[in-house]
Amino acid sequence: MTTPPTNKEAGNVFIFILMGIVLFGALIFAFTKSGQQSLTNISKQQARLAASEILNYGRVLEGAVNKLRSNGCAESQISFDNTFVSGYSNPNAPVDGSCDIFGSNGGKVAYKVPSDIWFDSTHSALSQYGEWYFTMSTCLPRLGSSVLNCHVNPQHKRDYELFVVLKYLKMDICTEILRQLGYSTGIPADGNPMFRENSKYQGSNASDGRRIENTGTRTINCMTSNAVANDEPPGSYHFYQVLIIRG
Repeated sequence: MTTPPTNKEAGNVFIFILMGIVLFGALIFAFTKSGQQSLTNISKQQARLAASEILNYGRVLEGAVNKLRSNGCAESQISFDNTFVSGYSNPNAPVDGSCDIFGSNGGKVAYKVPSDIWFDSTHSALSQYGEWYFTMSTCLPRLGSSVLNCHVNPQHKRDYELFVVLKYLKMDICTEILRQLGYSTGIPADGNPMFRENSKYQGSNASDGRRIENTGTRTINCMTSNAVANDEPPGSYHFYQVLIIRG
């Protein structure tokens, strides 16, 4: 005959069950918290590697643009058409691909897909998230001969620079980019919309542009936005590099 459990044994079982529930709840909480932090946080080592990759690839792209221009490609003929992100087909580009940045007859650059961990996924629904963005829709007022209102002044639209941009980076990566560039004054903020959405370069500048004001003459930079506008939400972080100075 089976001996029924004593009150002490039953109490011990109840305690073990309760402890299991508490531990399971703590594990779920820790996992959820870790997942939420991973949306915006990244380790120092990951930030260093990401910043180095971004800056190195920016230099590769700039070098390819300069190479094609020295080979006789006009800026209007340069094409960023690729098999990963649509919208960069340039009708002005030679059919032989000699002015294609990512073409075997042109710049011979391998398209590097950005790593998911570089980006603040709270902005994942926004345009240009997670991709290299090539645009001629923004001017730097203090670069070259550009004037302060270069983004709205029709005669100064020729001053729009050609940029490569990574929007919505994690803050730690932005900070590390600036550190590797030798800037120690913190992440600059701009009160203006910086890069117009969905204005991919197809051989000509945009008809309606933007400007970056609080950056001096930096042609490589990482910034945050204070603008209340559709282009970049306040508190988001963006890397840019000028590929052609036009001002």
